[in-house]
Amino acid sequence: MVILLVLTRKVVLLLAAMWSVCSAELITVERYKGGKAEIRCPYREEWRSHQKYICKGSKMECITFLGDNDIETEDEERSSKWRYSLYDDKGVRVFIVTITNLMSDDAGTYWCGVKRFGLDPEVYGGTVNL
Repeated sequence: MVILLVLTRKVVLLLAAMWSVCSAELITVERYKGGKAEIRCPYREEWRSHQKYICKGSKMECITFLGDNDIETEDEERSSKWRYSLYDDKGVRVFIVTITNLMSDDAGTYWCGVKRFGLDPEVYGGTVNL
């Protein structure tokens, strides 16, 4: 889960990537408004060929529905939508989401996900605060 707070001058990016119920990692990145934020989403070996996505909203919304604010990889390793881009580095099993020109509207909760059949219990993410 990525928490994006919009401050007048500084952007604070908190990324809590939860790989399982038992482990979590919290990463804090500080950026300025108008700058860019990078979210790194590691995944398991067995998900290397699966479609990856980033979702803004509640966890349940992200698990059950991909909306207009989501970006996802297609058959290629790179995808972009508006100021958001996603790159799947399959060599190191991490997909990287970059948000450019950070604005107040970017505030909210973001989730990294791997598309699989049925619900995706491995969705993880955080809140980005500007």
